[in-house]
Amino acid sequence: MAEAATAAFLADTTASNAMPWRSYTPTEELDPAHEFYCVSTWGIMSVTAAPSFWSNTTKIAPAELPPGQCVGESRAVRMAWPFSVVAETLTVWHDRKHSQEFYRSGAHREGMQALKGRVEFRAHKVWVKAADLPSPGDAGGTRAFWNKLKQGEFRKVAPNDNAGN
Repeated sequence: MAEAATAAFLADTTASNAMPWRSYTPTEELDPAHEFYCVSTWGIMSVTAAPSFWSNTTKIAPAELPPGQCVGESRAVRMAWPFSVVAETLTVWHDRKHSQEFYRSGAHREGMQALKGRVEFRAHKVWVKAADLPSPGDAGGTRAFWNKLKQGEFRKVAPNDNAGN
């Protein structure tokens, strides 16, 4: 399953069903040239694993973080062949350390433990400028932003790269 998941992840270059951008920091407060840490997660699971996924992920929400950590987010979900569900998140962070804290938090760790062996996760990690971000609620702009990320148009993050911070 891991090799098939990786192949599907790499072939998935669009996000036609992405939810509109949800901003937690007003765009006008961001320096347009500043780079922010961005993580796009992609997970594929069987249809039967989806209810467990939904119940666990509803407990994990960047919106509940303190102000100044998460710039904004979008999510997407779709059916995939054969009898699978692909769930995705795209999250932009003020600082890479906030992302790392979020992914290591108790709620996130517990959720991932509950899904171990049931969901194959992959991720893109890139630097994006504030000027690249879609406007809040702009579905078309959100899809275009996500597609640019999936098609490799943003600079990838190196392991110890803290460029925007």
